[in-house]
Amino acid sequence: LNHTGGRVADLSGFNYHFNRILSGQDPLDSEYFQERSSARNLHKVEIPTYFGCDWKFFGLHLRGAFMGWEGIPESTPKKMLIGPESKPRRPFALYHGEALRWYDHYLKGMDSGVWDGSPINIYIEGEDTWRGENEWPLARTEWQKLYFSGNDELTENPGSSGEARYTMDPGTQATRLGEPKLVFRTEAFSSPVEYTGPMAMYLTATSDVDNTDWFVFIKDEAPDGSMRLLSRGMLRAQHRELDSAKSQPWRPWHPHTALAPVSPGEATEYVIEIIPTCNLFLEGHRLRVEISSCDPDTDLIYTHEPLPRVVTNTVHTGQGGSYLLAPHIPR
Repeated sequence: LNHTGGRVADLSGFNYHFNRILSGQDPLDSEYFQERSSARNLHKVEIPTYFGCDWKFFGLHLRGAFMGWEGIPESTPKKMLIGPESKPRRPFALYHGEALRWYDHYLKGMDSGVWDGSPINIYIEGEDTWRGENEWPLARTEWQKLYFSGNDELTENPGSSGEARYTMDPGTQATRLGEPKLVFRTEAFSSPVEYTGPMAMYLTATSDVDNTDWFVFIKDEAPDGSMRLLSRGMLRAQHRELDSAKSQPWRPWHPHTALAPVSPGEATEYVIEIIPTCNLFLEGHRLRVEISSCDPDTDLIYTHEPLPRVVTNTVHTGQGGSYLLAPHIPR
């Protein structure tokens, strides 16, 4: 049972509205869910709060940790820890010791040392080390625009304008594998490069239908061709409307309260939120971006079904085209 605002939530009402979303009858956010959302009340939190997750849980909890950190008042004592994937995933045994220190401090009055060091502790993937930080996003972030070029490159130099195109046929074996997809990569890094923070993709594209899905995957590609999935983002085209008051260049805010059909054949801009990540790309590695209209069938819980229609999407590249806003951290 969810206890909200002094009332126990009506589960029958919740199931009714939730099933309407699943069936596609009501694809929008509604007052029913908004008035029950904790996000609307984060500014009221006064008790000490500890946010935590791991970088691999971008399918569910990771975004919430950062939204909670940003949402509660600065005057509220708060900490955050984002670490490596806990194995087994549940019951998150890797972090039980830290939780115990927190409760020992606040429930037993013990000097557990939980407040020693920085308020934020993050695990640097690729380097496999921990680092303390004081704010999020990191104040020293150098925001880079990495443009998609017509020759499958990801570069700060946009070059001449071009196009990259694919046709997705849902229900096929290729779709279940996440194909077809467009791939863009940086040059192999000549020295270690760190990207830590939220990302956003500014995608300019043309579709031959009035709605489509966009899935974006951020990967670390090693010299031998092996890859690690770092994060992802997704957006249904008709949900592209932005709330300008809540949006940041590095984190668009889609209210999901109205549909905006796409005009077939007309270039449209989509700003796609990508869940924050933290990775040191070692020498010889590349930052790899994959764009598709289907989610590969790799996870029974977090895989999303694409719209059941054939679609041809054309991504605009080069000058005036699409780019990734990436959080480069100087080292």
